[in-house]
Amino acid sequence: MTPERIYKKMKIAHIIFCSLLFLFPIYSFDFGVTLDGNTSLPLSLGTDVDLASDLSYGGKASFWANGNVNSETSLEFQGSYTYSQTRPFFLELNTLQYGGQFFLSGKTPGILNIKAGRTSFSDFSGKVFSHSGDGISLGLDYPGINISLFGAYAGFLQQPSNSILMTQSDVADSAVDPVPLWGPLGVPRAIEGIALTIPAPIPDHTLLLSGIFQQDFRSDDRLASGGSRMNTYYAGLGMMGPIVPSLYYSFYGYGNTGSYGSETILAYLAGGGINYFIPTFHSSRLTLDALFSSGDGDHTSFYEGNQSGYSTAFVPITSAPAGTIFTAQQTNLFYISSSYSVKPFSGSPHKGLANFLALAKGTAFFRSTPGAISTGNTDSERDGLYLGTEADLNLVLRPTSDLGLSFGGGIYFPSLNMASQAIQVKASAAFSLSI
Repeated sequence: MTPERIYKKMKIAHIIFCSLLFLFPIYSFDFGVTLDGNTSLPLSLGTDVDLASDLSYGGKASFWANGNVNSETSLEFQGSYTYSQTRPFFLELNTLQYGGQFFLSGKTPGILNIKAGRTSFSDFSGKVFSHSGDGISLGLDYPGINISLFGAYAGFLQQPSNSILMTQSDVADSAVDPVPLWGPLGVPRAIEGIALTIPAPIPDHTLLLSGIFQQDFRSDDRLASGGSRMNTYYAGLGMMGPIVPSLYYSFYGYGNTGSYGSETILAYLAGGGINYFIPTFHSSRLTLDALFSSGDGDHTSFYEGNQSGYSTAFVPITSAPAGTIFTAQQTNLFYISSSYSVKPFSGSPHKGLANFLALAKGTAFFRSTPGAISTGNTDSERDGLYLGTEADLNLVLRPTSDLGLSFGGGIYFPSLNMASQAIQVKASAAFSLSI
């Protein structure tokens, strides 16, 4: 079956499914509006600030509604209007989800969880795939064991909502200036996943196994010049649990294979962290995280840049950057990060003040190989691996249950291996109001 025919069949199935959702009677109904706003100012030290061009801002108004179909199933909806400097008018369907929870009787009782429609999907770590899409997920819970399956399609998302950038064609599609209120639609791409959560051999520890599969159904005329379709597959392993009371660890690893054009991918990613909770001292927490993703030393460009042999650069489906300013995706990247969070007024009788959170974080970035990284701003004449260090501070305040405020700032000190050694600074603020 050709990619075009697959795309048409998926489109018909999507329209039928969304229509059927509205046929369910709803006997318990709730709705509301959420307003979000954000602004940020990035700049390089030693340069003049031009607020007209440097300051970015945007806003979003979302209408949401949910209701119970019966005691076991429910419907959720969210639509939004988003304003940004690059697109003043953007209407979007964020969520249209049918959910159900069914108790299974038998010698070993279990629970079946179902989500279907436009909803969010993710692998267990969020380092390979975390994105919205149209599809279905199933979860089967038994004591100590969970089996989950999902299938998602990204082709009906509007392009501004599609953050999947894996190939040259993805980059070309994202650069198209979206003029209409609705559209253009995203890439016809399918993602499937299976995961198993079981008790680890060590008591009180959990073992996670997963498989993730991604297929690009673009037709040839949608490929960028010199670009190819990319199909990728991932096998994941994770484990988590306590070391001593209040001290917890987690680690994960993925093998990545697949192909783009005639190139074969053989790559990997590994990471983990330690969390130390200090609830008696203002609900504070110390964390240490690290991630290593394989690269390819002969990649002349980040997207589809392999020149010889296998492509050994790990290619995630979605990016999960560790920095606020340095936002390279987890390909050909190694970083070590430490953070400390505290609620300094946790003893206050005022709930809004008691929930005030301060988070400080520092991250050191390196390349895995002298090859390309996604930000594309390394010095081509240097093959050093150290990329720089970033320090961030974030303040989160919720004066009431309906109002959230956040303020952030960061500074990035680039290494001599970067094309520019100018220190980068960024300040940001955001609010969220529910009505």
